[in-house]
Amino acid sequence: MAEQRERLAYPLTFLLKKEGDLWASLACEVDVASCGDTCEEAREMLKEAVALYVTDLVESGELDKVARPVPKEGFTEFATDPPGELHIEYHTLLVSLSTAPPTLEFLPSMVRPADCQPAVAAA
Repeated sequence: MAEQRERLAYPLTFLLKKEGDLWASLACEVDVASCGDTCEEAREMLKEAVALYVTDLVESGELDKVARPVPKEGFTEFATDPPGELHIEYHTLLVSLSTAPPTLEFLPSMVRPADCQPAVAAA
C-alpha cells in the first residue's frame, strides 16, 4: 500500500522593487521581507526567509498562524516609498508534512493568490 503524505499549498504574491543599490522583496500573504543585490538574489533570499518562517510554525504546531497578510499601511509603504518599478510574481509554496523537518518547494503559479485559499492535498 502506498504511503499517504499530507501536503499544504500556500499561494503567495512576491513584490520586488529596486531601492537605491538593493532590491527589496516582500511576500504579501505572510508579511515576510528580504533584500538582495539583484532582483534574482532578492527573490531567492525571500524564498529562504519564507521557508524559515513556515518551517518554524510547522515544527511548533502553529499552522494556523502561517497566513498573516501585510497590513495595508505596510503594503502601501512598500509599493510607493520610494516610487519605482514594482515587479509582481505569483508562487505556490508546497509543504510536505510527512517528513521531519518538513520539506518545502516553491513553484511558479499561474493563479493569483487572491483566487485561492491554502489547501490540503493527499499524495
